Amino acid sequence: MKRERQIYNALMRAVKEGCVPFGYYGPETCRWATPDEMRRFGLEDCPMVHLDKSGEIDCYFTETGATVVPGTSHH
Repeated sequence: MKRERQIYNALMRAVKEGCVPFGYYGPETCRWATPDEMRRFGLEDCPMVHLDKSGEIDCYFTETGATVVPGTSHH
C-alpha cells in the first residue's frame, strides 16, 4: 500500500509540474504495467503507465518519479 501511494504521489507531482506528456491522467488512461511492459522498460517492479490517445505508453511512474518514453509526443 505504501508503494502504491508513493507511485501515485509521483504521478500527481509530475502532472502538476508539467513534465509529462499532455493529456488526461485518470482511471481510463493509467494502469499498472504488464510483465511484458516491465521487461520492455527494464524494470523489476510494476510501475504505473499512462496511455496516450492511440493506446501507446507515453510515460510511466515509479516511486522515484516519472519517466517519459522516448519517441512519444510530448506537448
